[in-house]
Amino acid sequence: MAVIKHQHSYIASGDRELSCWSHVCDAPGAADVQAVICNPLGTEYMSAYRSVRHLADALAERGVPTRRFDYRVAGDSNGGRFESASVRDFVEDIELIARYAAGQSEKQNVVLIGIGLGATFAALAAESLELCGLVLWNPTVNGRRFVREQKLLSEVLNKELGTVESDIDAAGVFLTDRLQNEFREIDLLDLDVAHWPSTLLLERESLPLPKKFIEAVRSKVADIQISGTSDYTEMMNSPTDTVVPDESIAAISSWVASRTAPDGSQVPGNTDLESRDACSGRAWRESSVVFGEESALFGIHCTPNVDFDSSRHWLFLNCGSEHHAGPHRVYTRIARELAAHGIPSLRFDIEGIGDSWSQGTNPDNNAYSPVALRDIRAAMNYLASSCGA
Repeated sequence: MAVIKHQHSYIASGDRELSCWSHVCDAPGAADVQAVICNPLGTEYMSAYRSVRHLADALAERGVPTRRFDYRVAGDSNGGRFESASVRDFVEDIELIARYAAGQSEKQNVVLIGIGLGATFAALAAESLELCGLVLWNPTVNGRRFVREQKLLSEVLNKELGTVESDIDAAGVFLTDRLQNEFREIDLLDLDVAHWPSTLLLERESLPLPKKFIEAVRSKVADIQISGTSDYTEMMNSPTDTVVPDESIAAISSWVASRTAPDGSQVPGNTDLESRDACSGRAWRESSVVFGEESALFGIHCTPNVDFDSSRHWLFLNCGSEHHAGPHRVYTRIARELAAHGIPSLRFDIEGIGDSWSQGTNPDNNAYSPVALRDIRAAMNYLASSCGA
């Protein structure tokens, strides 16, 4: 039976360090490509986290080396608050991982797979990358319409709270006036879609993509496949209630594995990029750790960048089925703030949640784990034995 290897690292370029997972099968098939998965944002990022992990595994099983990553202002990457980012930042992060992947593999032929707003950013990144495949799953086609919808939702929420804000804060995507203006400039109909490589376009059956966009890609993209999916909504339920979209994952992985890169479609690798075991900000340093039986549990150890007392640590526990970054990255932010005050911490996933894969004693995505206390003890024992806590 083929075994999939999972490796976490930080891909660094200048002061930017992106948290990245690679999924590679130890008995790779004959696939001619490798894949980079581009996450959605906000609530959809939290909800789709485990489905993205399953998608990466499905691709690896078909012989497609795959990377999934956090944008600079998401998850475990080293950027600041969400509102500090720009649309260009998200696109540059995709370009960075694509070029890193190309430089690390003989398979320089890269397929981008985007989900939700990640599909929109992948489409924008395709303007500057010579790809051999592009998968867009429910992209936001018109940014102006997206901002309008988010604004209406935000107004409803603010009305319930009795507040009035010019910024938009809805579905975990915080849009300042600046970001609103940047999103309003997005219109995939303005892109040179004729430049796109082989493309798989997946639209929600319950909420089809604009007809003008469908007509444009049908008429201009040389190799296009358009399919409707019925499992997107269930994938985006609250994290505890999500359903992995097995049908769509099978369709995507089959399509990607069948790609044969045409001449001239190679993404140039970037040798200036490096993979690091840890990343750091001004006041903190973080490294990924594995512990527990068979080293099956995953966590992020955050320590101050100055001398500190390691005998006392804070330990962050999963909030339901949300992974170790915490709801909308709140654990990551708190851990780094603690480090700025000289306090180390560990945020980790119990078995079956986030990046601690199920080993059979707790089912995948079961927030009411029968082994949660065992895993918490394992985390405490790790801190005691490795850090003197």
